[in-house]
Amino acid sequence: MTLLSSPNIRRVGIVAGVGAGMLGLYFGIRNLARINPFARFEGAYSNPLGQGIGSMMRNVDVAVWDKGRLVVQFNAAQIDARKDQQFLRLALLRDGKVYDKGEQRASFTAGLATYESSTGVFEVAGAPKVWDDKVSIQAPRLTIDRNREEVRAASGVTGTYGGGTFRAANVFFTYRDKRLEAEDVEWSGPLEVPVQGSATGKTDVTIRGDKLEILSNPDRTIYYDAEMAGKEFLVRATKITREMDTDIIVAEGDVEYHGPDAVFQAPKVTIYNKEKRAIATGAVRLLIKPEKDQGKVTPAELPPAQPELPAALKQGEGAVDPAKEAQKQSDEEVRSAKNLRYYPVMVTCSKIEYFYRKGSRKAIVTGSPKARQELKAGTWREITAHRAVYEEEADLLTLFSEGDGQGVRMTNSAGDDLVAETITVSTVEGNERLTGTRISGVMKVSEEDIGGGSPPPKPGEKKGGGGGG
Repeated sequence: MTLLSSPNIRRVGIVAGVGAGMLGLYFGIRNLARINPFARFEGAYSNPLGQGIGSMMRNVDVAVWDKGRLVVQFNAAQIDARKDQQFLRLALLRDGKVYDKGEQRASFTAGLATYESSTGVFEVAGAPKVWDDKVSIQAPRLTIDRNREEVRAASGVTGTYGGGTFRAANVFFTYRDKRLEAEDVEWSGPLEVPVQGSATGKTDVTIRGDKLEILSNPDRTIYYDAEMAGKEFLVRATKITREMDTDIIVAEGDVEYHGPDAVFQAPKVTIYNKEKRAIATGAVRLLIKPEKDQGKVTPAELPPAQPELPAALKQGEGAVDPAKEAQKQSDEEVRSAKNLRYYPVMVTCSKIEYFYRKGSRKAIVTGSPKARQELKAGTWREITAHRAVYEEEADLLTLFSEGDGQGVRMTNSAGDDLVAETITVSTVEGNERLTGTRISGVMKVSEEDIGGGSPPPKPGEKKGGGGGG
């Protein structure tokens, strides 16, 4: 049994890195606009370069300082300035570096950047790229508005982060209130996830989201209508929030998990990555797949088809009643532990706490846990308890009463109604069994099964030994 996993969610750092890269590029161009390297040429020329250009410099090394500290430096193949100094055009920006407190924080390149002083707008084109040791981002073009204090990038935003690649559209960042939004986000790469049967836990994952937000807290990232898919699982949620400083993830609103062995639904799931622990709360529903369907990951699960029972046949004297025989076989199947793996099990409760550290994977189920298994032709069996513990690696489920009472109850379509202090169910292949302590209750049996006695006599027939009379 596997719950939501943290990787399902690690894509949140992508946009944080994107915002940092854009902000570094913005500061570099903003500070460049403050300098006037052409002051000594003012008034000396009258549009000699055409198109209103008053000054031009080639192969320029630019260093921008702020309060005695180097903040940006780069090389430009050419810098053109209009005579009124209200327009700058920088071509082929190379070897760009952004500094903070004397340390290099990011690098950048761009094919072309223009700045219009009257509007306060930078247009950066020619596949601008920003990167550091954690993230790289590239877009066809960026728009930086100094007056509105915002950065925009349309479709085609791509990059790398966390050992994977990403893409996004309509990236919007307002650096005044530190708010970043992006649409149509997708990240792909290997992530550590607690997938059942995986030795290392690492698998290739693709994460998509219709919308992503980072608000005033840069350590909190919010995804909307998110989906995370791997080879062996699929996770969906209306809203996923990651607290990167504490490494806690909260998935809310119609949380779905589709895995090789189970399908899981809950209103809310909280994942504590540092502790390798997840908690699902609310109206929790867990469908454990039958053996024949395990290993298949599908977004929709259908109940098994219910076969029709044959109609009863006319019986001759002394013949076996097929209806009674079918009922007897049905009751035996309902009571058997050997077919536990053959049919789906629906588990409902109000809380599941799942520990997914390798070697100690287990789930603690509380809040009126109930497990119901539908067999065939309307037959079923059901167990309720105060608390249940599922040990994943041992394939062992133990159900407990509250205190020392007999709070575990087993019922089935055969009419059995039993209570116990504890019940242990093993689903290990070839060793399926059900055991318990202090079991008592009612178990319905036919008269033929009691002491192996003979069936009751027919009307007019005397009961007794044959022959004499």
